[in-house]
Amino acid sequence: VITPCPTYVDVVVGQPLVEHYDGTAWTVATVPSPPSANLWLTGVSCSSAADCWAIGKEISVSSPGIESDVQGYALEHYDGGSWKQVETPAVGGGDDSSLDSLTCLTADDCWAVGGFGPMHTASGPLPQPVIEHDTGGGWMVVASPEITAPNGGSLSSLACLSADDCWALGFAAGPGWDLVGTPPPPTYWGQNVVEHYDGRSWSRAPSLELSMNTGTLGSITCPASGYCYAIGSGPAQSGEPSGQGLFLALTAA
Repeated sequence: VITPCPTYVDVVVGQPLVEHYDGTAWTVATVPSPPSANLWLTGVSCSSAADCWAIGKEISVSSPGIESDVQGYALEHYDGGSWKQVETPAVGGGDDSSLDSLTCLTADDCWAVGGFGPMHTASGPLPQPVIEHDTGGGWMVVASPEITAPNGGSLSSLACLSADDCWALGFAAGPGWDLVGTPPPPTYWGQNVVEHYDGRSWSRAPSLELSMNTGTLGSITCPASGYCYAIGSGPAQSGEPSGQGLFLALTAA
């Protein structure tokens, strides 16, 4: 999610890396990290120059450069002076638990989406989407439609036009997703998932969901109510290592 701003923007990637642009130059900012884990930050949003949030996951490291296990979700806040770690509600564990996308309409209206649970295991609880909301008094887990595909799913991108009009994009894993170490055949990939928030609750929008055989959607933006753009990668053709870019317009009444 890209947040419009007059003279600055924060970009967050790495374990962890935060860079800030002040209208003239980029500088690296200091981000607190827990002593027993590295931070992998995946999303950022700012409602003002003195109010930014970054999300991701905490990863324990068994040896230099080797991930061991996900400790939990990562949440960082910038108040105009420095970045600080903030606790986020724990909803589950697993080697792929992460908050992946974030958007803040105002300082007291921020949303984050992701998933919890292992994505590539043949047994155990199914991975499920997670949605969290901050209304100025702290982050809370919000009910999200359960994905009952053979192997669960997750949410990866989020866009909000207003307090009662948000869209989230993700995937429902198909029956071959648990083939550990082996890429599943295209017919087993599952389908892209689209969810909508109407100011009261989140619900699936099945009429907008496509089979992942058509391609995998990874990011969404909505310039107007009921009209969104989603991008991703199309399926690989025979003999090609990867598919072509995929661009879709999603419309809903």
